[in-house]
Amino acid sequence: MRLIFGVFFLFFFVLSSLNSQAQAVKENLSGQVTDKQNHPLEGITVTINELGKSVSTDADGNYSFKKVPAGTYTVTISGVNIKPLEKQITLSETMPEKLDFQLESTVKELKAVTITAAGLRRKIYDVPGSISVIDARTIRESGAQSLTEIITRIPGVVAVDEDGRGLKPNFGLRGLDPNRNRSALILIDGKIPNGTMYYGDPGGYYMTPLQQVEKIEVIRGGASVLYGGHSVGGVINLISKKATSTPTTQLNLNYGSWNALTAQVTTGANNGKFGYMINGVRRQGDGFRERSKFGVNDVTVKLDNNIDTTTKLSIYLNGFSENSQTPGGLTQAQYDQNIKQSQHPYDHFVSDRYTATISLDKKLGNNQQLNTSVYGNYFKRNWFVSRKKSAASTAFDTTVAFIRDIHAIGVVADYLNNNNIIGLENAFVAGVRVHSDRLNDMTMTASTANQEVGKASAFAVSTSFIKEAYAYNTINFLPQLSFSLGTRYTAVTYKKQDYTAKNPAANAIGLSIENTNDAVVFSTGLVYKFNEGNNVFVNVSKSFQPPLIYTAMDVNTFYYAEQLKPETSMNYELGFRTQPANWISANVTGYIIDFKNKLVQAPTSDGRYRVWQNIGTSSHHGVEAEIDIYPVQHLSLYANGAYQEAKQTSGTTKDKYLVYAPKLTYTTGLRYGNKVGKGQFAANAWVNYVGKQYTDLANTETASANGQAGPIPAYHPANVSFQYTLNKWGVNFVLNNIFDEKYFTKREGSFWEGIVPMPGRNVNVGVSYKF
Repeated sequence: MRLIFGVFFLFFFVLSSLNSQAQAVKENLSGQVTDKQNHPLEGITVTINELGKSVSTDADGNYSFKKVPAGTYTVTISGVNIKPLEKQITLSETMPEKLDFQLESTVKELKAVTITAAGLRRKIYDVPGSISVIDARTIRESGAQSLTEIITRIPGVVAVDEDGRGLKPNFGLRGLDPNRNRSALILIDGKIPNGTMYYGDPGGYYMTPLQQVEKIEVIRGGASVLYGGHSVGGVINLISKKATSTPTTQLNLNYGSWNALTAQVTTGANNGKFGYMINGVRRQGDGFRERSKFGVNDVTVKLDNNIDTTTKLSIYLNGFSENSQTPGGLTQAQYDQNIKQSQHPYDHFVSDRYTATISLDKKLGNNQQLNTSVYGNYFKRNWFVSRKKSAASTAFDTTVAFIRDIHAIGVVADYLNNNNIIGLENAFVAGVRVHSDRLNDMTMTASTANQEVGKASAFAVSTSFIKEAYAYNTINFLPQLSFSLGTRYTAVTYKKQDYTAKNPAANAIGLSIENTNDAVVFSTGLVYKFNEGNNVFVNVSKSFQPPLIYTAMDVNTFYYAEQLKPETSMNYELGFRTQPANWISANVTGYIIDFKNKLVQAPTSDGRYRVWQNIGTSSHHGVEAEIDIYPVQHLSLYANGAYQEAKQTSGTTKDKYLVYAPKLTYTTGLRYGNKVGKGQFAANAWVNYVGKQYTDLANTETASANGQAGPIPAYHPANVSFQYTLNKWGVNFVLNNIFDEKYFTKREGSFWEGIVPMPGRNVNVGVSYKF
């Protein structure tokens, strides 16, 4: 990790020097692009027609041209969902020109979204499914330091925080289990897995830092064809930060309660031929509980080179490290007494992750494109857990260490063809993915508490091999009507060589087991556009979700439940999007997901073990809605939420709710943005509500004394943020959990041992500077 940071700082100083030299060039045309409510518009193209020069606006709506000769020009402003604008300007040789634009948006909510790895970019307006977006401005103004803090703004998303720091991914969509992302697929830029083992363990112990993310897209309804398994409820697509046309370096420093510190530096530029972006982040803090100190380092390097007019080569490099204490859970008495305490005085987690991706995008003509990416990552983590020999003991006298390292490599290729068919607009995309990973899993035992050296007590090697191919086509039969149809084939093979486990069948030590699952899924959808601001969509799809490698290859599971069949589901979605006036936009979606072979943990017939088994069926149905209102200039109101019923439909606990599946979730808030003096001011206030949840299949209502069983009561923390930017400076202030609500999001047995509380009222302040 030190080597990575050394390389990062070398890059930073060299490129900062290049930035300084580049910025010495005189700007003689610059300005800001906003909408009628004075909100900055990002990604808008500003073109000087006579010169053929174009630039895109940054996150603050700013643009600039350098070395434009004196003369009279026509400037065109264009972009998705805005009415194009042209203006005549005259530039002199000596006087720089500052030109701001206010544009009228056609459809505020319907932003562009990347929906396939092939780079097929379509408006949400055209997609036969429910899609939600959290843009760069919302992320920035929220003051969020992790994805966990902001992802719940998406309707129906439940985020379970293990420690109040948001270091691990635990996201559930549409009533699916959020623990370690068992049923949610997170991708970087639509193609690269965020997790360590793709299908084997899509969540694992790593989460891409929010500071690396430009935009968040959640794609639901028929996502399995385009993205594959673990996307039944939806796909969380993290769009990574990219360089702007103007060379820029930005420093961000945030400090908050419990000595929480986030330091970030981002530098980059793109001249149309070559682009680079480097982002470095350091997060650290004491945590709000005892034994909660943590430190995270993350460095990302992105390089883009347009080899010629048809070929682009991109390189993505990332290094990550974490060193944190894990405070674990609390008994009910401990939670009632003091949520800041910990009953795990020695637990300690360390990890390192290195990732590399090389992508080649090749245009094969005006309407054809081939995208190929080769990616790989190496992940290593050690988790040291001190334990008591017996429940009656008061002293910690052993340490168990779970030592894992994972190697993963894959290739994904997509072909895109937008040629018309018999005069009809058409978009066809097809792709393949081959992925392999290997997990070396060792358990170490030491006879002394807080000792991180001991003897190996278990060792196993597990591998995954995945083959996938898909095709998806959208055709516009009428200007108002489009039809989509796609299919995907997936084959997953797990193998495990366990050198120390006892083979229940042969009554011997050591065994080799294998499990293979494959499936064909499909998706079909219609979109009918009544007019520019109103449409209705419907889709029907079949989805496939293989068991995690830990469940499929567990010795007890394998011999008591035999080979676990994959979960399959039929999914139905109906929704509409509307903007009846330019001051209001909304969308509403209803869905049904019917599962077969639902995977849960249940006791064996002899009661000796709790193993993963296919217990039967479950049904998820609900309604999701989002609304944005602009009642007066500078003020916007928004609300989103979901009402759902996620229940078991067979077995001894039929009609009971699934775990971590609240009936009601919503976020509501307001934003005020306006120019104050020479700068831009923004204020936000919002409330997140998550309804009551159950943590077991029997829906136990009474909390146990050890805190491991029982419901999770509803909670609704409120938050406010303020931000002011002036020229190159920016300051922000965030107050989370204003009313100091006492709540928790997780109960757990085994290692966590009880209730995992969340932070009370806390403050975060920050400053940024661009140069």
